[in-house]
Amino acid sequence: MEAAEALAASWKCGTVTVEEASLGALANAAQQKAQAVVAVECAFDGNLSDAGRGLATQLGVAPIAIKAQLRTLRFALLAVAATDFGNAGERASAAGMLGELTRAAAPVSKALTSAGAGCVASESLDLQEADESKLAELSETLQKGFTALAAKSAAVKPVQGYPAAGAVVAAFGTPVLKMAAPGSTMPTEGEGEPSDVVARFYFEANQAKVVKVRELRQQPNAENGLSTVEVEIEAAGGLKGYALGGTLSLLPQNDPADVAAVVKLMGLKEADLARPITFAAAEGPTMRVKRPFPTPCTLGDALSRYCDLGRAPNKKMLTALQAGIADPTARECVTKLISDPEALKALQAAPLCCKMHEFWDMLGVTTGIDPGAFLLHCPRQKPREFTIASSPKASPDRISLCVSLTSHESTDFTAVAEHLARSGCVPSSSSCSRGKFFGMASRWLSTRLKPGDMVLARQRTSPLTLPAKDVPIIMIGAGAGVAPFRGFWD
Repeated sequence: MEAAEALAASWKCGTVTVEEASLGALANAAQQKAQAVVAVECAFDGNLSDAGRGLATQLGVAPIAIKAQLRTLRFALLAVAATDFGNAGERASAAGMLGELTRAAAPVSKALTSAGAGCVASESLDLQEADESKLAELSETLQKGFTALAAKSAAVKPVQGYPAAGAVVAAFGTPVLKMAAPGSTMPTEGEGEPSDVVARFYFEANQAKVVKVRELRQQPNAENGLSTVEVEIEAAGGLKGYALGGTLSLLPQNDPADVAAVVKLMGLKEADLARPITFAAAEGPTMRVKRPFPTPCTLGDALSRYCDLGRAPNKKMLTALQAGIADPTARECVTKLISDPEALKALQAAPLCCKMHEFWDMLGVTTGIDPGAFLLHCPRQKPREFTIASSPKASPDRISLCVSLTSHESTDFTAVAEHLARSGCVPSSSSCSRGKFFGMASRWLSTRLKPGDMVLARQRTSPLTLPAKDVPIIMIGAGAGVAPFRGFWD
């Protein structure tokens, strides 16, 4: 912290803040597109401080949402040490070893770059020798690194969904849905980028091919929730060189029955699922838009992949759709529900598992939902994480998963419906018939996924590793929990 404060005092560009390095602080710096200098305390014997090791470990197991934000982080690494050498000879020797400090801090830099962040410079600093002139020189060197990167990035062609860093780009407009008429050409695709952290996963994940889906139970019965499958996915592109005991994030797909129910709510037909869609700025083609998912795509892909149809709408979605609800009773119910946090919380409670179409059925809304507002404001489908059940040494070209079907009897909706009706949040005559509950991702993997299908996937390392020493191990994993151990013994 002492080094950071000293450097901040000599920094000549813009507003400077100093805070403890953490996942949240780094993600916030990336979001603000700030110039981040990460000061890491080291020792001349090559050891990293406890705080430095802790940060490197946190970065290695950071959630997908954090890593997605860190992709835009540009940082300079500053390895810091404080010598206490007294004579000139010892100080000269220490000065000659300063360059080695950046190697000691390498785990932090490597962890950041593995998450997608970009390092613009690596420097070292001995606090005992840090006078004003040296701090000013160091500050200037680090600032040149950021300046050089911005100049270089302005000439680089952007990747899909992102403008080049430092480039002059148009302002964002209001996104509106553009849907091709049946049999017509694809709508014109304008410039844009992901709208939020979850959307970034859609843009940045790998398209991976399913190689095998094999039922592992001797007497499976998916309708009764009895199914455990082994899924093999091709380890190509960004999945190549996956980590032993690592985590694979997969984007699940909604049940076709749920998609069909939502299409009816929009007043569309099943054939409309094949129509291409995109988003454009309402203000005109000179404006960019923030996209909730990659386009162009079909309406079917948007509903099955990117919209979470397995839960009730949130407050943001209800507010966006409220004005377009034709039925006055249903519109009044939505108005009351928006202003009643407790009722909204009861409706969205996880044990209830109220699906999107079940909610609108309860309100008596059967059609007339605006497709554009629905697609823009529907809760986003989040990727599900699975422990990798294969070894990169034994199967370098394939990633295996072991997944059990999740199911249970649906929670009775009667008590919640009566509570909402007394609050005026749903019509008093509302009802909802419910069958058995199945986990969205596990049911997709165990009953609908087949070889040749393409899935969106990303992989990351895990803190779960074998001990360095050759010692006996007791492995305990019930059912599909055996997945990581299979990779270890492979």
